[in-house]
Amino acid sequence: MKNYLFILFLINSLINYSQNPANVTVGLEYSDNLRWKNYGAAANLELPVNDKFALNYRFVIGGSTDGAMHIHSAAGGAVGSVILSAFSNSGNKFINGLGVLLFLIPEGVTYYVNSSDIHALGIYCSPLGMDYWKKIDTYEYFRFSGESGVKVKIKVGPDNKYHLVAYAGLRYIYNRQDIVEPLFLHTGLGLSINLKK
Repeated sequence: MKNYLFILFLINSLINYSQNPANVTVGLEYSDNLRWKNYGAAANLELPVNDKFALNYRFVIGGSTDGAMHIHSAAGGAVGSVILSAFSNSGNKFINGLGVLLFLIPEGVTYYVNSSDIHALGIYCSPLGMDYWKKIDTYEYFRFSGESGVKVKIKVGPDNKYHLVAYAGLRYIYNRQDIVEPLFLHTGLGLSINLKK
């Protein structure tokens, strides 16, 4: 438990260190590879490095049209969580430190081509993703993935705190074993909230 509190402390420190506001986007996502259609509720954290670049973290939980559960997250967060939950009581500081370090690795980065008070256009590259599908008594897949695409933010409301965010891209599943088509068309829509102003 103290490892997860430490991770929250580090993320909060990164948010407060940045001159630009970090933001959380909550919304819906859909992906399709002509065989499976995945849908889910998403939470995205974007930590700005400077005016142009931001680190991306994403967690999505939902299902697929064939009745399977689907989860997508940053690969570091997924592997780090497994290490922390499996070995947190071992007392091994190296293993616990490794779990925390992996948890903090972002899924990717966004480069904002142009940005104004009203809108922003970004290109994102997220090579460190993870997808998990499980259909009870049928199949279970744990696959690493990468994604690239574009996102648009449009200011809503009188201040610069809220944005409507739409994004679309291509996700590729690295290990194709048992997956007929590894390329997914991916879209999302959400509301973004700046964490500080």
